[in-house]
Amino acid sequence: IIRGSIISLILYQNDISQAEKNFGKTRFFLDSNFIFSLMGLHHDEFSFPAKELHKLLLENDRFELFVFDFTVDEIIRVLAGYPKAKGRYLSVIDVSSIYDAMSKKKWTKTKITETIANLEEIFIRDFKIQIKVTNINLDEYQSENPNILEHLQTYKDGKSQKNLTHDVAAIE
Repeated sequence: IIRGSIISLILYQNDISQAEKNFGKTRFFLDSNFIFSLMGLHHDEFSFPAKELHKLLLENDRFELFVFDFTVDEIIRVLAGYPKAKGRYLSVIDVSSIYDAMSKKKWTKTKITETIANLEEIFIRDFKIQIKVTNINLDEYQSENPNILEHLQTYKDGKSQKNLTHDVAAIE
């Protein structure tokens, strides 16, 4: 949020040429939660700022938006997990969860299958996000520095091993 606010302040300047002195061609690697916000799968207080920042970044050709291929895999894994979790969410109770948002928007297995099948096209066509191919398989990924994983575990208590591995791969 803080980094996004700083970028937004720069982008809202009347004279962007001042900011351009500090920014060359800049690549933004977006995480799965940012993508879920763009897809409207977070509550509005997260989705609206993400969509606004996305729009601002696209308006300036000095910025390139990317997502790692293993982040796409993570997004697919989360989307595919919805049918099993669907029954846990009631429409009358707001829960800060992607699955809750999918439930409220009445996502079906068909919609999930179509979204997963067209995800790369959605990134490129709708979001103007390029996929950075790394060929990293999170099931087999081993960190070059095991201390990173250890530090992340204390910072992100309760996250699954796969989520932590994703974050380590993105950092490295």
